[in-house]
Amino acid sequence: LKTILTLVVIVVIGIYWFLSSSYSKTSIYNKHMASPAKSASKFIHLRYEVTGKVQGVFFRKCTKDQADKLQIVGWVQNTMRKTVIGEAQGTNQQISSMKNWLKEDSSKIPYGKGSLINVKEAKFEERDIEKCTFEEFKVDRQGIYKDFSLF
Repeated sequence: LKTILTLVVIVVIGIYWFLSSSYSKTSIYNKHMASPAKSASKFIHLRYEVTGKVQGVFFRKCTKDQADKLQIVGWVQNTMRKTVIGEAQGTNQQISSMKNWLKEDSSKIPYGKGSLINVKEAKFEERDIEKCTFEEFKVDRQGIYKDFSLF
């Protein structure tokens, strides 16, 4: 009986561990999908372009870190114009926080990677969307996403 009880406990712990690790591996995209109960809620699609000292100073990495912290999805890339562009999707509050970080807080990193960032100007375009279409936030180093300019 002790052996059977021990096996049951091990199986239950294993199932719990599997489910909890599988849940944590689900993409941020799934967290943003509108459930039937929340289908009335909207998301924001943000396009942005940032000028200043934003290349060669870990701006894209820091942008991804901030996006992950805010649990938003999208992408960021350098341009040939020496600017950084990207798109982000999330709730109104998440996008508002990201805009503030892109425009102000990214230039305030006190030390280490990103401490040399100096944003001169950030421009934004927003539109409402029903659901997020990106699965995660990516740094686009290959130019997968189409270049655009807001300046």
